[in-house]
Amino acid sequence: MSHKLSENQKIIVSKVPQITQNFDIVGVLGSGGFGSVFHGQTKGSPRVSYALKYISPTTASHRIASEIQFLQKVGGSHYVCDILAVVRHHDNVVLVLPYMEVTPFMVVVKDFNQAEVQ
Repeated sequence: MSHKLSENQKIIVSKVPQITQNFDIVGVLGSGGFGSVFHGQTKGSPRVSYALKYISPTTASHRIASEIQFLQKVGGSHYVCDILAVVRHHDNVVLVLPYMEVTPFMVVVKDFNQAEVQ
């Protein structure tokens, strides 16, 4: 990797080292109760972007299994992203999901008029 990783990015590389075989970690997209979501790009050309959802090992295994089953069942429809792959290293799990570039909600809502907010 040619760029310097942030502390947050080092987590996914240290916990699931094989992720770097196929992806460069180029940024952090967000974080939540289950873990963090990283922006990964395939190595080589063309570079394709993916969302890499690192699930914290403190998350109960049945909750991880339920999320994977849900994404396999309804992913790609009903406004739910499709699960493309799962990478596991010991008790660490990364879901490979489509990358969707979005405008943050707070950026969009500031331009709404009063009728649009209601």
